[in-house]
Amino acid sequence: MHNLLKKSAEFKFDDKSLESVELLKSELIFYSILRLFRYDLPTELHTDASPNVVAAILLQKQSSGALVSVAYHSHFTNKTE
Repeated sequence: MHNLLKKSAEFKFDDKSLESVELLKSELIFYSILRLFRYDLPTELHTDASPNVVAAILLQKQSSGALVSVAYHSHFTNKTE
């Protein structure tokens, strides 16, 4: 999907592309993956970076001790970054 943002990219959106987008959307918003932020729970920010991308996940510790995701962020870097 990222390659479609390039100026020289040819936009080709077929059935496989649509299936991929729908799967990604459903996985990111599914309750067991992404939870609502709660101010009363301990919160952690996990980050990672490479020469091409930076990413972060905001996690909260549940009473069971499990960490659950409450927010995601990723960003492809440009030449300056």
